[in-house]
Amino acid sequence: MSTSLQKAPRVRAVLVVCCVLLLLCAGPGGQVAGAGVWLPGFTSIVLRGGSNSILGFYAAGGLGFAVGPGYTLVLGITYTERSGYEPLITLSRVAPVGSGWTLAATASRGDFGGDYRVDRLPEITFTRSGPLAGAILHYGLEAGAGYFVVQPNNLGGARGTVSVSLSTSPFRPTGTATLSASTGYRQYAYGSGEAHGAWWGSASLSLTPTPSLATTFTYLRQTPSGSSPLLFDAMGEENYVAGSANLRLSENLSLQHSQTYSFITNAISGRVYGISLTVAGGHTFTVSWDDIAQKLSASYGYRR
Repeated sequence: MSTSLQKAPRVRAVLVVCCVLLLLCAGPGGQVAGAGVWLPGFTSIVLRGGSNSILGFYAAGGLGFAVGPGYTLVLGITYTERSGYEPLITLSRVAPVGSGWTLAATASRGDFGGDYRVDRLPEITFTRSGPLAGAILHYGLEAGAGYFVVQPNNLGGARGTVSVSLSTSPFRPTGTATLSASTGYRQYAYGSGEAHGAWWGSASLSLTPTPSLATTFTYLRQTPSGSSPLLFDAMGEENYVAGSANLRLSENLSLQHSQTYSFITNAISGRVYGISLTVAGGHTFTVSWDDIAQKLSASYGYRR
C-alpha cells in the first residue's frame, strides 16, 4: 500500500473535524435538531488526537455549550483507525447536592477513556473532600455507578465505584521545596459479579529552584486484587519512582519531560516529552510523545 493511501483516512479525519467546527462556529447559536433546545453559543472547543496500539490513529473535535445551570453539551466527531467515524455527543453536569457532596453526571457517545474508545451510558459520581485534624490531613470520598461500552473490543457492563483517600497538607522544609504524601483504596464491583480493587500509597517532593523551572519526584506503590472486564479501568501492580520537569521558556510556552523507573521490571517504563503553548484568550495547545510506549498525544482547548 502506498504512503498516500495509508495517510488518506487521517487526512479525511482532520478535514471532517475542521468542517464540523467551522459549521458550528458559523453563528452565535442554534438548535439541537428535534430537541427544541436553544444553544446560545459555544463556551469551549476541544480537539484531541494521537496514536496508540489499540485504536491506531485517532482524532476527536467538538464544541461545548452551556445549556443550563451546571450543564454542558459537547457536539462533534470522533475518528479512530479501527472503527472509522462516529458522532461525539457528551452531556454532563456538575452540581453541589448538600452536606459537602458534589454530583458529576456524564452521558457520552464517541469519547475516549485511557487508550480505548469508551461510551458512558451514563456515569454518575458523588465526591466529597475536606480537612481533618486542623487541616494537617485531608480526606477524599467517592461513590459512583455507570454503564460502559468499550471499543474496539465492544465490551459492555455496569460498574460501581467506592474509594477513600487520605493526604497530607504540603510541607515546605525550604522556600523552594515541598513535601507531601497520600494513600487510599479504590474498589470496583461489576454487573458480571467480578470485583477489582487496589490499595496505593505515594510520596512526592517538588523543587522550584528558579521561577521558570519546576521539578517533581514521586514514589508510588500500588497493590491490586481481582481484575476488570472493562479494560480501560484496570489497575495494575505498581512500584515505581518518577521524575518530571517543566521549563517555562516564556510566559506562554513551556517544555515538559518525565521519566518513570519501574522496580517491578527494573527498567524505564515511561519517557515522555511534551510542549505546551497557551495563547491569550483561553487557547491551549499541547503535544506529547511517550518514547517507551510509542504513543503520541495532542490536544487543543479553548474556554471562554
